Amino acid sequence: MVLFLRLFGQIAKPEMTLLDLGCGRGNVVVDDFRSSIKEAIGIDADQSAVEGNTSMDKIMIGNVEHLPFPDGHFDVVISQWVIEHLEYPEKVFAECYRVLKPGGSFLFVTPYAYSSVLVVKRMFGSSFSKKILKWVYGREEQDCFETMYRANTVSSLESQLSHVGFQRKELIQNPDPSYWAFNDFFFRIALFFEKYFSKHTVMHLVGLYRK
Repeated sequence: MVLFLRLFGQIAKPEMTLLDLGCGRGNVVVDDFRSSIKEAIGIDADQSAVEGNTSMDKIMIGNVEHLPFPDGHFDVVISQWVIEHLEYPEKVFAECYRVLKPGGSFLFVTPYAYSSVLVVKRMFGSSFSKKILKWVYGREEQDCFETMYRANTVSSLESQLSHVGFQRKELIQNPDPSYWAFNDFFFRIALFFEKYFSKHTVMHLVGLYRK
């Protein structure tokens, strides 16, 4: 989140218009930069997922493959932990490109497909993973959405984003063993992965692309 905030700070400007793709129940980035944001609009596929969201000026329920906005409407599109759920990510990237103004920015964070977390998830299956998420983070099953991971490597992101017209400014592989630090046992597992399986210590991919 610190890295995401830093990159957002680089593109923030007065009176900007922002779209939060998969806005969920709120956004600390929008809250922190509220004085620079003229209008913040959120879109999400699930009505129940946006309950209690006070970060947005307006929230729309809809399909992110068909954004209900005119061409060149936003200065910034942000997406946090959404890309991994997309069935057709390139379609969504094309829509993000369309609704951005010339020179506009697409900033996102998404899990790395081969992170230690996802390796464990594949080992135990999705139903077990949902139980773990509830036990560890208190996340209810209705807040655990199906994942596809169709644009969750550096190569797949770069290929699909560049294909629709985006230019890369940053694409950072962010290692974060503290992601597991909810207790000592799991943190030691993360350190083990970091020592012996270096590529699995990358937890997130954080990208900044320009139109």
